[in-house]
Amino acid sequence: MLVSKTKLLCMLIVLVAVSCSESSTTTVAPATPVAPTATAAGTEITIDQTLVDAARLELNKLNYQTDRQPLYPSLGDFADAMYWISK
Repeated sequence: MLVSKTKLLCMLIVLVAVSCSESSTTTVAPATPVAPTATAAGTEITIDQTLVDAARLELNKLNYQTDRQPLYPSLGDFADAMYWISK
């Protein structure tokens, strides 16, 4: 399944927003300290670094796919070339 970068970024924003709305604070692993930020409503929001890392990993996978796509022909083009070479 190929997901566009924009759609993945939107999913990340929704995921962070949902995780922040479920509780006023989210626990963060001690190895990845994240400073809390104040919002207009006065609630404290912390960013879960594991969610950010997971989204970055997915984005890297998509970048890898899209960067390599122009380097190799589609299966149909490859089959067509093989057919004409064999003639």
